Amino acid sequence: FELLAHTQEIERRLQEDPELRATHRQLVPHTLTYKAFWERYFYEVHQLMLQQEKREALLRQLPQPRIKGGALSDWGDDDDQFDDWDDTPAAPARPSASAALAKPSALTRAPMRAPVSPPSASLPDSIEPSATKYVSPSQ
Repeated sequence: FELLAHTQEIERRLQEDPELRATHRQLVPHTLTYKAFWERYFYEVHQLMLQQEKREALLRQLPQPRIKGGALSDWGDDDDQFDDWDDTPAAPARPSASAALAKPSALTRAPMRAPVSPPSASLPDSIEPSATKYVSPSQ
């Protein structure tokens, strides 16, 4: 690794990337030397580039989906059978007045019932303990 050959690149990256600049300040010279920092940095960048190239090569090897006409909207050519289909909702059928009169409604068939008070109204306010003596099964 020739450090002097990368001087301009190093200056540019330090100016453009505040996270890299902060990491550089934190590590150099306390943990790493200037040269060791940049050797490791450019090695990792190189490794990432190789991984990206491998990923792109694998993607190129995958079979590409065939899209007719170049648009995803062309999918579903079998929908031609529905071209004359009417998508508007049908209006609900209204019964005629004579049909409504001929058929008694549920309200007229059900007998009217008197309102029932809630069960809590008939309960006493307090419950007294029972005077009954409880006997155990062994007695």
